[in-house]
Amino acid sequence: MTSPLLYDLYFWHKISPNYREKFFSFLKELAQEGYLKEKVLNFIKLTERRKGFELVVNEFFIFLSSGKKWVFNFPELLELLLEIGRELGEKSIFCGISLFSALKEIEDSPEGLHEFLRLVKKILTVDVFLALSFFRGWKNLKNYVDSPDTVRKFVEEGIKIYSSRKESGYDFFEFKTEKAEKVAKNLSSSCFLEDVEGVVRKVFKALSGKEIEIKNIESIGSDFILQRNSKVLIFLNTLYLPSHLKFFEDQLLNRKFYILLGITGAGMIRFRSFPSIESIEELRELLNKDSLFLNLFLLLEYVRVIESLRREWKGVWNFLEKVIQKEFSEKFQGGFWKEIFVDALKENPVFSISQEIKRISKEINSFKETLRFLSIDT
Repeated sequence: MTSPLLYDLYFWHKISPNYREKFFSFLKELAQEGYLKEKVLNFIKLTERRKGFELVVNEFFIFLSSGKKWVFNFPELLELLLEIGRELGEKSIFCGISLFSALKEIEDSPEGLHEFLRLVKKILTVDVFLALSFFRGWKNLKNYVDSPDTVRKFVEEGIKIYSSRKESGYDFFEFKTEKAEKVAKNLSSSCFLEDVEGVVRKVFKALSGKEIEIKNIESIGSDFILQRNSKVLIFLNTLYLPSHLKFFEDQLLNRKFYILLGITGAGMIRFRSFPSIESIEELRELLNKDSLFLNLFLLLEYVRVIESLRREWKGVWNFLEKVIQKEFSEKFQGGFWKEIFVDALKENPVFSISQEIKRISKEINSFKETLRFLSIDT
């Protein structure tokens, strides 16, 4: 299928030579896929009468290319998107560009996109440049909020601040003020490492007798760690934890989870686990091993350490048991390794593999022994 737009000389005359080849290729692709319907064509053809609108169209194409073509399957949502894109682009080319740039960061769901656009429409009734500030701050905001309701409340607070003083409203949405971060944190169910670092450090020292440096686990730079979303690692006198946790829809539970990770880290030192690794090179060498061995190794080590905590640090076991078996076990459902992990920590595991993991973990006394047991050549 083709489209008359592909052969519209007046249209192409209005397109900058810098974009013609790119636009032709992408429009041809959209036409072949049956996406060049009337509303889409009308949006694209605004380039004929609005100078610079091709920059907005270009950003729209980039948005679609980022895996967002599913929006064509929702006509009403697409219409709302194009309506807002047109309104912004006609008022300010930069605002139109910023809309589609921000939209690339939106979750891949019709509900998430619809709620975002609905809020943008609400902000536009106040001030187009307030919407621009909202786009600029979106990357920061999405690190805190985790539901449409929390985004809506943040927007309402921003509009309220704007009504008192315009500049303060702009700064709030762009996260240029401490208040923006404070409001976002209060609305979020997330718990942030910087807010619990002191508590985790104290718990760690009380249990292990050692001072520890705390860093983001993302700083290690291992694809294996990032892809499997690992929550805790400790070596070279450094405890690595996530920069923030949104594991639960309750901030207090996420805070408790951080403390659990701190306790687990202290146990790793006491029971000769990851801190036995002597260099970052040794860690990376381990992480390059076969994924089956790695999963078995991590499963054995975490079960071994936590079982040792159960036996030797009885004072903290009540906390650990509540966290792992009651509140957190629901979140571990759905994945083979995670379900085995939770089951192995029960007093009487259900699965035979969990029973075997539990038995083996009691016979191993260190990280090195676990590696030897799995026949990993270190």
